[in-house]
Amino acid sequence: MMTELAPLTSRPRMFGREPTGPSLPWSWADERLREARNYWVTTASRSGRPHARPFWGSWAGMSFEFSTGPRTLANIRTNPQVTVHLESGSDVVIVEGDADVILQPARLQDFVETYNSRYDGCLEVRGHQVGDDVHGNGAVVVVRAVAIYGWAQSVETATRWDVTSQT
Repeated sequence: MMTELAPLTSRPRMFGREPTGPSLPWSWADERLREARNYWVTTASRSGRPHARPFWGSWAGMSFEFSTGPRTLANIRTNPQVTVHLESGSDVVIVEGDADVILQPARLQDFVETYNSRYDGCLEVRGHQVGDDVHGNGAVVVVRAVAIYGWAQSVETATRWDVTSQT
C-alpha cells in the first residue's frame, strides 16, 4: 500500500509578522478539506476581475475536483491559477493551485461516483462533461494544490504547507 506524502510545513508571514503560536499538523488541514461540504472557488476573468462562487466537490490526493459552468470554465482557460477556500473564517483552510479540465472518461466516471455518493446526486457522464436533467451539463475541473494555508481560531497558528516540496 502506498502512503501519501505530507507537504513541507513552514510558517507564513501574516499581517507583516511571523506567527507566534504552534504550527498546525498537515492532518488538521487534510481532514477539513476531505470533510467539507461547500468549497469557495475563486478565479479571475481575462480582465483580472475576481469571480468567487461556492461549489460542491471533493478533496483527495492534494487536489480538489468540481463541476462548473461556462463562466468559471472560461476564467480557468484564461488563467488556471485558482484559490479554493473553506467556509469558516475561524478555522481557515485556503488552497492555492493550478486548474485543468478533466476529459478522460474514466476520471469523469470516478468524479461522478464520488460526487453522487457525497451529495446524493444523480450526475452522469455526458461526453466530456457531467450533468443531470435538472442542472444541465458542466465541465469537471481539477485544482492541483501548490500551497495550502491554514489557521485555527487565530492567525498565531498560521501554517503553510508547500505541496510542490513534499517530505
